[in-house]
Amino acid sequence: MPQINKRVVAALLFMTLTAVATLAQSTSTITEGKDKNLTDVIAELRLTRQVIQQLQSELKQLQVVAIRIRLQQDVVTNKEVRLDSLKSEVQVTEDGLTQIRDRVRKLESNDLSASDETEQQRVRAEVDDAKKEIEREQLKLDTLRSQVFQLTTELQAEKTHLAEMIAALEAIGADRISERSENQLKPCGPNGPPKR
Repeated sequence: MPQINKRVVAALLFMTLTAVATLAQSTSTITEGKDKNLTDVIAELRLTRQVIQQLQSELKQLQVVAIRIRLQQDVVTNKEVRLDSLKSEVQVTEDGLTQIRDRVRKLESNDLSASDETEQQRVRAEVDDAKKEIEREQLKLDTLRSQVFQLTTELQAEKTHLAEMIAALEAIGADRISERSENQLKPCGPNGPPKR
């Protein structure tokens, strides 16, 4: 999860640096052309303002995407914790069932022929109670296994959604990188850098 956050921060940092580079390129045009007339300077300032507004808008969009990714990461983490808890509960229930079954086998294997009737009735009652407990625990175990299966399916869907969100953010960053590279390769005309 921290690696994803690093990617998001890196993408935001890249966008900020790109904005600074674009502004530097725009303002360098202003300072280099001292002999340009006032209308060229005003046009350049308007273009710079448009670039700043566009970059601010893009930054807000990226911040929203980053927040959504973080929320999705929290959803995945919570489901992972819940799944681990359910799996632990399944294991405890399975262990308990094994112990009860062993106790029933032990009670049933005891030779009660030498015991008095009261002792035989007590053992039979204990075996019956243990069998009922096995049924309850088996039902509980089946329910837990069903919950584990359902939660595993949900977790996989949430992880897929998270991966898609991250891929979309990375695609936006890659598009911006190629767009900035293309714009930096184009020569500036009399009206400044090319418009996007």
